[in-house]
Amino acid sequence: MTGETFGEIGPRKLTRFRHGNVTYDQRDGIGNVPDVDNVAYMGFVVLMRPSTYLAICPPLDLATKSPGLRTAIAEGKPISMGFIQVDLTDDEFVVHRHEGRNRARAILDLHGDDPIPVAVLLRGGDRARHVTDEHLARLAAGVRRQPDDREEMLWHRFGQRTPFVEGPLFERVLLLGEERSVEPAAADFRP
Repeated sequence: MTGETFGEIGPRKLTRFRHGNVTYDQRDGIGNVPDVDNVAYMGFVVLMRPSTYLAICPPLDLATKSPGLRTAIAEGKPISMGFIQVDLTDDEFVVHRHEGRNRARAILDLHGDDPIPVAVLLRGGDRARHVTDEHLARLAAGVRRQPDDREEMLWHRFGQRTPFVEGPLFERVLLLGEERSVEPAAADFRP
């Protein structure tokens, strides 16, 4: 992943831009979500491999895969960035919500595993201005995969957690209008 940059993506261009062979449009693209359109305030953007994005979300039922989505992306129709949601107050970061598995799968199938922009949204009232270098390093080092419905029940009833996905999850971030490199935290940061 080293050497990947955001290129022309910037805070004023986050609404609509092109990255690699894909056009992203947070307002009118396929799969758009209002918070992603406002990601410069609600969180930040990372460059993450589609395979990594899929690993930190609940498993995707490949039987529900949308061939229409793959065709739309191949034809250059705009899509919205996928997102994950984390809580900065978690001792160990867990993906709490996501949108975009089918988009990530289609991009992986069409264009390979080159990093794609992924919005990271924050829970609990935190916003982009609350994110520290320590948060970024800890998140880059890994997260607990978002539980599916069955795993959620096991987590709440028995304390059984989902697998921890080791990083680096990403190396580049766009936060508060500034692109920067992120060095994942040491492995001993986990509680």
